[in-house]
Amino acid sequence: MVRFLVSQDGIWGVNKAIESHNHELARPDDQHLLRLTRSISDENASVLKSMSQAGIRIVDVLTYISDEVGGVGNLGFNKLDAYNYIQKERRDKIETGDTNESTNYVCHGYSKPTSTITECFLGLEKVLRTWHWNEQDEEFRCSQIDIQPYMKNCPILKQSIKFYSRKLYSFFEEEFLHELGGLNIEHSSSNFLRFFIKNIDNSTDSHNWIVTINSLEGTIQCSYEKFKMMGILCYHCMRVMRQLDIVNIPVKYLLP
Repeated sequence: MVRFLVSQDGIWGVNKAIESHNHELARPDDQHLLRLTRSISDENASVLKSMSQAGIRIVDVLTYISDEVGGVGNLGFNKLDAYNYIQKERRDKIETGDTNESTNYVCHGYSKPTSTITECFLGLEKVLRTWHWNEQDEEFRCSQIDIQPYMKNCPILKQSIKFYSRKLYSFFEEEFLHELGGLNIEHSSSNFLRFFIKNIDNSTDSHNWIVTINSLEGTIQCSYEKFKMMGILCYHCMRVMRQLDIVNIPVKYLLP
């Protein structure tokens, strides 16, 4: 711990310094989570901005970027940073008046330059009512159609259907199918607690991912850290589960 003082002349000085720590320091694998080391580069900011404006969810954008850079640990920022950045961009738009274009686009066809204030509000109310009806129709349609897993007799897919929403299940099933034919276990530790996973096609990704499993505590973790980002296990973890003949996902990793 270091405590600073600033004199009346603006000179900084160290008032107190304690070199010993009363807590564990951050592990190398967790250093990317520290506030001082997090920042969004101009390239990633541009991708976040353009894809979110296209209607893509932030969590999906983060998944795309993390895949491009080789994992969540290489992002340089976390989900909260991404949401804060997008919110700041939206506030800036409101302050600069850029939202007028969006308002004009939404109200196009329902109001005219000569419309009264009452007519504008009635047109906007009609737009919102239409959006609400569309959402209700989509919700009803989804509730009436059961999710059909790609492999009907697969225990893991049947289990995940009971917990995941339709959208989240589609992501999970994609991870599961990727695991079936795209990954290879390079080697494992002697006690079968650490596994080193690699893509069969090295031309797309030559990175080695480390999966750690503890059967006593019912935990499985991967250096890819997809669960922290999206709430689903990555295909590296599922590859290890298949290797160990684990047919059910630990309940703690089933976020509804």
